Amino acid sequence: QALAKVFQDSEVALLCGMCQDSLPKKMGERLHFLDWFRILMIWVVVYGHLFFSGILPSPEVMEDNHAYAWAGQKSSLGVRYMSIVRQWCIPLLFWVSGAAASISYKGDWMRLNRSLAKIGAITITGLFVNGLIWAASPQEPQCSPMSPCTGKGTIFDFTVVPDAGKVFPVIFQMWFTMCLLLLMFLNRPLFCALSQQGSMLAVSVQWLCTMLLSTAALQVSAPKGGSILSTWPLLVWIALSEAIFDLAALATDSAWLDLGEEKRRFLHYICAVAAVAQVSLSPMNVYLGNVTGLYIFLMCNKLYALGFVMTKNRGNAAPLMSHVWPLVVVLGVLVAPSSSWSMSGHMTYPYYADALDRGLYLAGALTIIFALDRISRYITCKQLPDFLEKAGLLLYLLHPAIATCLIACGVQTIASVWLLATGIAVAIAYAGWGLRHAMNSRTSSNDGYMVLLP
Repeated sequence: QALAKVFQDSEVALLCGMCQDSLPKKMGERLHFLDWFRILMIWVVVYGHLFFSGILPSPEVMEDNHAYAWAGQKSSLGVRYMSIVRQWCIPLLFWVSGAAASISYKGDWMRLNRSLAKIGAITITGLFVNGLIWAASPQEPQCSPMSPCTGKGTIFDFTVVPDAGKVFPVIFQMWFTMCLLLLMFLNRPLFCALSQQGSMLAVSVQWLCTMLLSTAALQVSAPKGGSILSTWPLLVWIALSEAIFDLAALATDSAWLDLGEEKRRFLHYICAVAAVAQVSLSPMNVYLGNVTGLYIFLMCNKLYALGFVMTKNRGNAAPLMSHVWPLVVVLGVLVAPSSSWSMSGHMTYPYYADALDRGLYLAGALTIIFALDRISRYITCKQLPDFLEKAGLLLYLLHPAIATCLIACGVQTIASVWLLATGIAVAIAYAGWGLRHAMNSRTSSNDGYMVLLP
């Protein structure tokens, strides 16, 4: 019952971007588009996970042969996913999380601690389920669905997270909520200041804490000079970008400066430029042997904060670049992902060798985010059904376990596992929603008449 209470708590889902039930700045308006993007991003992330799980690709129904050495070679849907969706999927997911958090942000420690504890419970649940699946497998990274280790596992002779060591299969998708726990606590001073409850001193402490975390990430990222001191130019770059972002974010609040609505939107663009400078243009590969930890941390942190900043001022940020929106035709080509897919580091987000490629890649994600943000202000989005919200949470938590069971039952293609896992999550959520609705209707009956609750 306690765990069910956690899953049903709308505040937890709100802050972690998994269930946004909000009342934005205009009375009567709800930001339903955040709900839709949250569940859609989870859905495509599950596909990405399955794409690297070692099972058979989907039927070859399209020709994306530009990434192959011979003409006419067909590829699966996964290549198109990795080439296109990968650019904006994770950035948009963190942006949605920050945007959802801004709707009902209060800033008091009691509420924050309660939310952290509940999200922590969700994280522990996911880790526990992943741990059970890993314990029932051979616990060997090389045992994939297509190359099983027959006779080694307790129940399963493979893992859906192959070639990922012996720790990450337990963490797997739960890195998102683990990262979110950190970002909620780290960004509290800035969020409080934007909610007229904080101070410049507290934001300065946040800046210092961000730099300490960045320094720690540098230390474990194998500095090429052999010492953390050799990376001081990189640290200075990160520190300056962080300071510019924080100052621009603070300036968007009318309590700090009396700015017009177009100037507030301009400050949003400054925040986005600072994010690109810090995440993509900083010379991490010059000073570090492994950039993944620092790169992913900075990217998630800046997109989460940007979502909060842009949505907190949603009601008083007038269009700026939207006045010349036809330019997006040219800009879209410039920041489009490469026509030849490359892993370039971690699956979560690529780190290209050249700064220009990295900058254009993240700029493309931000272009999509800004466009969607502006469109959402003028086009009404219908509410996402409640059971689909719960299905998204279930799919996020349980897709490694569901996929493992489906593969063990003989389902071998990515598309089949993906769609069946989705269907199972939706069916469970719909059944739970129907049962709860029936129980509420029964308890609300009066004088023999059934009263249906909305």
